[in-house]
Amino acid sequence: MREIARIYQQTKHTSHPGLLYYHWSRNNDESALTRLLALEHTAEVEQSAEMQFYLASYYIKVDEQKAIDFLYNTLALNKAKHEPNPEIYMSLLSLFYKHQQYKHAYIFAKIAQLSGIEHIDILLIEQQLIAQEKNLDSLDALAEQTLHQINQGKFISPQK
Repeated sequence: MREIARIYQQTKHTSHPGLLYYHWSRNNDESALTRLLALEHTAEVEQSAEMQFYLASYYIKVDEQKAIDFLYNTLALNKAKHEPNPEIYMSLLSLFYKHQQYKHAYIFAKIAQLSGIEHIDILLIEQQLIAQEKNLDSLDALAEQTLHQINQGKFISPQK
């Protein structure tokens, strides 16, 4: 415990984005959050899938569109043959469903299922899309294509 306290004190005034996120998320250090947000547009943060995901986890509480942008960036930065954090898919699914963007919600629900995530409740989304006379087969194909792009490290954020 003493070693943890020592490391905490030693890194408290860091400028490393990962440590800043740690201090904010674990210790509710608002000054660390402020310093992290100031680094948002630096190459170190913009080119790191992990940091993009960390920022998305902050913005999901304060700016959902910005959170979606960061989640998309996380997927765009995914390296070939590297499995992204499944929470990315679940967050996108949740955000799109909340904003009644059912096509997008469906696609990420399918991607989550194809990625092995179990217990995805897709029935309500399907019902919404069927009521809108959407073709689920074409959305299934798009979900498969999108997952393939993510897994090959070739996903391009539609927000760009």
